[in-house]
Amino acid sequence: MDNTILVAILSFIGTIIGTFGGILTANKLTNYRLTQIEKKIEQNTLSYEHIVSELSNLRTSYEVSSVKICNLEKRLNNIEKLMEGKDI
Repeated sequence: MDNTILVAILSFIGTIIGTFGGILTANKLTNYRLTQIEKKIEQNTLSYEHIVSELSNLRTSYEVSSVKICNLEKRLNNIEKLMEGKDI
């Protein structure tokens, strides 16, 4: 076999191995990056869900506070009416 043909065959085999090695490495890197992005998305989703939960709690607290304020205003008005009648 001619040396030129042997070199060409070895070069071809080296090129094939290098190409597939590069493809595998690129796929591993892509999968790693996708995993990292998925983790970040999951963290942001959990943060979003926590914010929505806290907002719901704040709305409930606001509604309860509003009812309490209304009740206190009614009581104050009743006391003021009683005080007007007694002329203290």
